Amino acid sequence: MLGSLWGLSYYLIAIGLRAFSPAWVVAGRLFFATITLKITMKRRGIDVTAQQRRALLKVMPLQALIANTLPFLAISVGETKTSAATAGMLNALTPIATFVITLATKDNDRRRWYNYGGLLLGIVGVALILQPWSTSGSSAIFGDVVLTLASLSYALGFVYTKRYVVDGDIKPLAASYYQVLFGLLLALPTLFFTSFSGHSSQTYVGAIAAIVTLGVVQTGFATLIYHRINRSLGPTASSSVTYIVPLVAVISSVALLGESINLIFVIGGLTILASVVAITRR
Repeated sequence: MLGSLWGLSYYLIAIGLRAFSPAWVVAGRLFFATITLKITMKRRGIDVTAQQRRALLKVMPLQALIANTLPFLAISVGETKTSAATAGMLNALTPIATFVITLATKDNDRRRWYNYGGLLLGIVGVALILQPWSTSGSSAIFGDVVLTLASLSYALGFVYTKRYVVDGDIKPLAASYYQVLFGLLLALPTLFFTSFSGHSSQTYVGAIAAIVTLGVVQTGFATLIYHRINRSLGPTASSSVTYIVPLVAVISSVALLGESINLIFVIGGLTILASVVAITRR
């Protein structure tokens, strides 16, 4: 479910970018996510103690930065330079990067030969997706690099969440709320460097609807699911739920946005998915 929600986010971002700058898309989705989770907390009667709030204030600013603000901005900027299908497929790098980080930080003690084989497959898959030998212009290359950095940031978020956020007695809903709240606060300064462009009222309506959906569903509720999964599975295994993200992102981009992909892209995507299976296998 989480993978499907995140997969559709690439389509919604593309619609939002038709009328708004990347900064406004990010701030908008985090705003509606914050409102959604705050209302949900109130309805469920979940309170945060003073001790829990102090613990959240220590860890959540960095968590929000690497799991929300930075990757959201990177993906939105990247989609202005390259296709939503490419953006979604490069998200499959998240579990691969998570595996590498857990190796470096010793957060994962289950490593087998097929895990390392999956890492090599992932490198090959990325090369096939990016196809640097056929990329024309620096704009597309810049977009690919930014999207790759977004996946790395997500990976850091998975590891950081497991180590510093979910091991305490803080409920996932409270952790989710504070994460998107700090993410919004960190995103607000970027709005001062952007401006509105003229668009038709119909374009604005579609873009706003996409951003609201992106905030409520793909960010608000998805962040809650994210914390629950990470709490029970750990960083590498929980990041594997993103394996379906590329499939949903590519299908929605081709079917709804009219984007096109070639055979090499498909082979690269299948290679990356195979690498994710190998890396997350226990």
